[in-house]
Amino acid sequence: MKKIKKAGKYFMTVLLVATLLFTWCAQSTVTVSAASKATYTIKKITQKKSYKKVSASYLYELPQLKGSSAAVKKINKSLKKDYQKDQENRESLFDWFESSKNYGYERAFVSHTTCSASYNQNGYISFRYGVNWYVGTAVYAYEYGKTYRLRDGKELGIQDVVAGKASNVKKTIATKYAKEVAERGYSYIMKMNLSDFQFFLMPGKQVVVYFGPIQPMGGHGPAQITLKSKM
Repeated sequence: MKKIKKAGKYFMTVLLVATLLFTWCAQSTVTVSAASKATYTIKKITQKKSYKKVSASYLYELPQLKGSSAAVKKINKSLKKDYQKDQENRESLFDWFESSKNYGYERAFVSHTTCSASYNQNGYISFRYGVNWYVGTAVYAYEYGKTYRLRDGKELGIQDVVAGKASNVKKTIATKYAKEVAERGYSYIMKMNLSDFQFFLMPGKQVVVYFGPIQPMGGHGPAQITLKSKM
């Protein structure tokens, strides 16, 4: 009889452990699945001024992920930091506006930064920014990106996303640029720091590397190349 009771207790213990393991695995699966794609909002921050024939328009689209995890907070903090950095453009925009109010001729100053998610799957999200900045005779139009790993909120660099060895990334970029844009750009790119490269991910294992408004060899105007990504 004692042996039967012991066997029954042993069976119940095994059953309890198995139930707990199943529950933990199920929860883990949900967590991984949830982290494979992010939900987010994009807030339009605007400011406009006008005086007679002179106007100034500021726009910045600020993306923010939904959630309260440490990774989400880390990503949102990084995205807000980019917005804070853009305040230099806003201040410059309205300085130009103030100094031009009494010139007597029409002027429209613009600083617009738009944003969209170019990639949001497999545990990564990449935001693509488009900038249009016009003050006086200075006109800039270019794109840049910010890419994050959802698991821990890490912002990725170009060496993290381009397929192949990280040590060969600059050579990969320089070779493609020399072939598709300008051959003399090769040596300039090889002298760049990895942190200087602007990029964003696209579906289909693509990473777009964007150069502009000033190209590596000093030329004006945007240029871009598309490489294979690791994602």
